[in-house]
Amino acid sequence: MPEPPAKGKMIVGRLRGEMSDTGKVDFRIAGGLALLVAAGLLHGCRSSGGGSAGKAVEFYVNWPLDDPAKVDRPAKYLLKGELSVRPEDMGTAKGRLVISLTLSRPHDEQARKFWNTRTLFPQYAWMGRVRVWDERHEWLWPNLAYLFKLHGRDREQRYGGWDPGHKVDNDFGAVLIRKYDAAGVTEHPDTKDAGPLVSANWHTPGVDNAGKHTVVHLIKSDDFTVHLADKGGPAKGVLKVWFVYGDFMRAPVPKSWPSQKECDGGTIAFFRVAWDCEPGQPLKLTITQEAPVPTGFDWSYWIGREDKAMAPLAEPKLTDADN
Repeated sequence: MPEPPAKGKMIVGRLRGEMSDTGKVDFRIAGGLALLVAAGLLHGCRSSGGGSAGKAVEFYVNWPLDDPAKVDRPAKYLLKGELSVRPEDMGTAKGRLVISLTLSRPHDEQARKFWNTRTLFPQYAWMGRVRVWDERHEWLWPNLAYLFKLHGRDREQRYGGWDPGHKVDNDFGAVLIRKYDAAGVTEHPDTKDAGPLVSANWHTPGVDNAGKHTVVHLIKSDDFTVHLADKGGPAKGVLKVWFVYGDFMRAPVPKSWPSQKECDGGTIAFFRVAWDCEPGQPLKLTITQEAPVPTGFDWSYWIGREDKAMAPLAEPKLTDADN
């Protein structure tokens, strides 16, 4: 199991913390500063005999997005995110990282009112035809998974669906991962040639049979598996991890965000995960949340939906093992 997230402050690219006298680390990221984590061993690395521990990094989401250069952890926020990076089978040729993203919604009374106000979008008349409340009419968009998932019957098994006016299906949240060299410049064939790891599936841990009106405050992405160095392979590398939403509804983004859209939306949070496994040394992970770069991904082609009668294709790719 991953260790609890580092205590600290973060908002779309900022995480604060410091080293304690017990050896535990509270992390502090601001702009380009990195989060350095000793996280286990990889094939070719020195064996410690202590196993491998995962780490989790928190971030916060508001709407419109806050500028990480100007805003620290906000007093109010819509969602708290957590990027989890968990090493497995370190010290073997199968050494790999398992990556997932979790979203949670604050749900005290103040948070409920803040959520309902910020996600009402009264300026759009058509929104009145698609809004969904829980059975007690307390929470707007009660099931977080239905707000982000791409698969399922339109407006029934997800809140989104086909837009007959714009002829597009862009109501989804997705995680996408690409694999690079140590400089983060040259993409590895595992994702350059075979395509990035990507999924728009969301799960409701601990809640079974959650439906359209079920209040669900915690959701989790699929697990993504990225293999590191095979014997004789590179000892260092970088993973770039994007969390995107397919429709920003003309909302402004921070000035440091790219002008290129992701589908009709953009990146909510972007992470750079650098791994270093020199022979005889323990594995090191450096996780930095930064202003995003474009994914370079053809979202429309991946979704593969051309009319209302079609279901989205959007086939998940969760591992680089078959490349």
